[in-house]
Amino acid sequence: MEKEIKRKPKQYTHIDYEALLVYAMKRHISIEDTIKELELKISRSTVVRNISKIKKNNVNNSIVDLYQNGYVRNYQKDPFPEDLEKIIQKLPEKQVVNKPEIEDLYKKLSYMKEIIDICNGNLAEATRRINSGTTILGNVKISRQGLGKNMLHYEEIKKQYQEQIKKESERE
Repeated sequence: MEKEIKRKPKQYTHIDYEALLVYAMKRHISIEDTIKELELKISRSTVVRNISKIKKNNVNNSIVDLYQNGYVRNYQKDPFPEDLEKIIQKLPEKQVVNKPEIEDLYKKLSYMKEIIDICNGNLAEATRRINSGTTILGNVKISRQGLGKNMLHYEEIKKQYQEQIKKESERE
């Protein structure tokens, strides 16, 4: 009998799903188009699942209710109901993607890279230093293999972080 492998599901905690709904409603676009426009790396089913979680945890969520009971039902009507349009336009627009998560991850990986550089690329020594709890990372426990995997992702995260900074500066 094979041992079942437990895997941690991906968590998209850096996305504000209510803000995503508001974004879609204000622009009269679908969830799929919103995902494409915002260049999110998630599927429609992920959005639907997280909206369901929000609804389950907060039964009286006005934004989710407005989306499900007003917007979706009238999305393709021409003309779009004026009273519904007024309600949607009054909704506060928030940032859909909360950048601190990628920023925090980039900083953490940068600190790990610095420690590896200090140890002249010796992952075993860098792991020992990180696990000692005396680095800027604090009380972090990581294996040598885990540190190696983190460094494989470092350049990709760095690129994503720089792209986000560039997009933010273009929006301002």
